[in-house]
Amino acid sequence: MTSAVYQPAPADEGEARRYERAEQLLAAHLDGSDRWTQGHLRRNGRAIFIIPGTPPRDPSRPRPAYYVDQRDCTCPDRAFRRAVSPACCHMLAVRLWYRQWRIGAVRLLGRTAPVEPDPADLALAGIEAE
Repeated sequence: MTSAVYQPAPADEGEARRYERAEQLLAAHLDGSDRWTQGHLRRNGRAIFIIPGTPPRDPSRPRPAYYVDQRDCTCPDRAFRRAVSPACCHMLAVRLWYRQWRIGAVRLLGRTAPVEPDPADLALAGIEAE
């Protein structure tokens, strides 16, 4: 996928990899191979996506899913790099999606369902319950 809407200027190699992974995540969502779930938090109406994480190496473990919006994410990368990097690849993918949505290149999929994330996931990512 080429992103004509958003061309970042990565500060370092790690950030460049996050932008590349964000474009891969968005492409997988748009081609239907890895669907995101759209929703909002019941507590405050905040719009979010639930994005599937990378399948674990151990097939007996469940595949993680992360609560993501343009400002925050529950993934371990975001929790670990919060002070160093302004965004993880999931947040960047959501930002790319919103840019595509604003120009009409993508659309919402039906009605959005209320979603209440696990408080442990929010705490892990350092997101305060609102």
